Amino acid sequence: MIFKSLERKFVSNIDEFLNNFNQKNKPSASIEREQQKHQRLAQLRDNPDVAQDKDEIWEGF
Repeated sequence: MIFKSLERKFVSNIDEFLNNFNQKNKPSASIEREQQKHQRLAQLRDNPDVAQDKDEIWEGF
């Protein structure tokens, strides 16, 4: 069949360029902040046992 001869691990020229660029250049400050933000969100999502005091919101009422 035709489909068996297709290359399965194809990487385009643009993907190669972007991977090389990302490896050679450090991320900007805004990119680092975004990465830290998303790491924190993933941590909170994956570990929902984070102690949150629900009574603080209604403490003044």
